[in-house]
Amino acid sequence: MDSILFSMDSSVDYTERFATYLSFMPSGSSLKTFIHYAQLINGQVFKRFDFGTGEDNLEKYGRDQPTAYDLSDITFSTSIFYGDVLDVFSTDGPQLSEQLETLFVHEYHQNHMSFMIGRDMKWLEKDLLNVINLENSKSCYTNY
Repeated sequence: MDSILFSMDSSVDYTERFATYLSFMPSGSSLKTFIHYAQLINGQVFKRFDFGTGEDNLEKYGRDQPTAYDLSDITFSTSIFYGDVLDVFSTDGPQLSEQLETLFVHEYHQNHMSFMIGRDMKWLEKDLLNVINLENSKSCYTNY
């Protein structure tokens, strides 16, 4: 049985370690974050957290509904790493790359959590470090 974050495919993820990984969940996160994920998944719109009442949203946002994030406000290059194993995030990579100034976009045979617990971590060594080195070479702060 697959979930929205994990694949039960032992060729993709270290499934024998799931109990260990899950014992640390939601370390570094909050219930509100997971509620926001659910809102994004169910609503299919990339928007701010919905507090559930017009009154609370009005107090926070000045309107009764949360607004969509304006991705045109992001003025720096981004890199998008995403997986093709069916989960709720598998179509986000191509959609985001069309809306952002994207330096690097690559699809991997893994799911959302495989970027942390996958058997194949070559993406980290090969692609992520290359992107970091490329960006560092452009920086005026290369002489630490």
